[in-house]
Amino acid sequence: MTSKRSWAGVGLVAGVVILTAACGGDADPGAGSTVPEATSPQVTVPAATVPETTVPGTTSPEAAAVPSAIVSLSPTATEMLYAIGAGEQVLAVDDFSNHPPEAADKMQGLSGYTPNVEAIVGLEPDLVITDGTNPDLLAQLDSLGVPTWSGPAAASFDDVYGQIVELGAVTGRTDAAAELVASMRAEVE
Repeated sequence: MTSKRSWAGVGLVAGVVILTAACGGDADPGAGSTVPEATSPQVTVPAATVPETTVPGTTSPEAAAVPSAIVSLSPTATEMLYAIGAGEQVLAVDDFSNHPPEAADKMQGLSGYTPNVEAIVGLEPDLVITDGTNPDLLAQLDSLGVPTWSGPAAASFDDVYGQIVELGAVTGRTDAAAELVASMRAEVE
C-alpha cells in the first residue's frame, strides 16, 4: 500500500520535472544530472551575522536559529517546504504558490517576478526563499540584513532531491527532508 505522503513526493517530483521542461533553459541535455556550481542552491546571510561555523556548501550559520517567518517567492520551493513539514514556518508566499492548498492561505500579494522589497521586508521575515533569478532583489535583501536561500529551476531528479535536502537543512527539517527524498527515490525506481 502506498502512503499519501509518498504519492505527494511523486507528485512533487513530477510537477518539478514538468515545470522544468516547460520553463527550462538552454541546458546541455548530455551534461548529466549535476548542477553547475554557479546554479546550485545558495543560502546567504549578511556577513555581520555569520559565525565561524557554517554548513558545508553554504554561508548559512550552522547554529543559527531555525527560521520561523519564511517568505517564499518560489512555487516549487513552497511545495517542497510543505512536503518536509515546514509549512508552519512559512509566513507568506508569492501569488503562484497555491499548492498545497494551505499555502494559498498565505498569499499576500507578493510577486516572485517583480518583487517589492519594501513589502517583503515589511513582513519581517527571517528567511526569504527565491529561485535566484533576480540578483537585484538578492542584493537589496542582503544590504538590509535579510537572509536568503536561492534554488534555481531543477534540471533533474537529483537537482530536486538536492534542493529538498538543502531546504531541510535550512529549516531544521533534515530528517523529514531525508525521508521524503528516500521515499521519492523509491517511488521513481
